[in-house]
Amino acid sequence: MTCEMCHSTGILDLAHSKKRRKIENEEELAEVALLCRQCHNFIEYNLTQPEMEKVVREIIERRCPQDILFND
Repeated sequence: MTCEMCHSTGILDLAHSKKRRKIENEEELAEVALLCRQCHNFIEYNLTQPEMEKVVREIIERRCPQDILFND
């Protein structure tokens, strides 16, 4: 697995589209991108909330069906 922004193979974290204290439901909690710490920190500390949501949502939209890992 690689970072969904820069394709780094370093340590990866889940980056939510909203800051945790702003998440209000399960759907928003599940709206995440898998990012390396550098990219995660960049969107967390350098982007506004609307920009952060846009970046994560664009990453999710770019995913191919075979990228989804939760197949039973």
